[in-house]
Amino acid sequence: MKTPEGRELVALFYKHSAEALSIIIKNPEIMTQCKANLKHIVPIIASALNHNKNISLRSLSLNENILLAIKAKASPTLKKDLLKIIWNVKKH
Repeated sequence: MKTPEGRELVALFYKHSAEALSIIIKNPEIMTQCKANLKHIVPIIASALNHNKNISLRSLSLNENILLAIKAKASPTLKKDLLKIIWNVKKH
């Protein structure tokens, strides 16, 4: 990752991926939303990787509703970090 934000996002992914995945798997509505969002963001990520470009949080169009749905079922630590991600997306 080239930016501090990117490095932080990757660190948060590794820190919380097991819990977030468990929440997604147990909640079909969240799973459906995640699948739809992935169809949108995977090509953006692939293009950036192929052209060695940075990816902004805004360009990923992270769906705040998905993050809030996961937050509603998350541990206190994950809730705190999801709020940080939502704030960073809004900031940009």
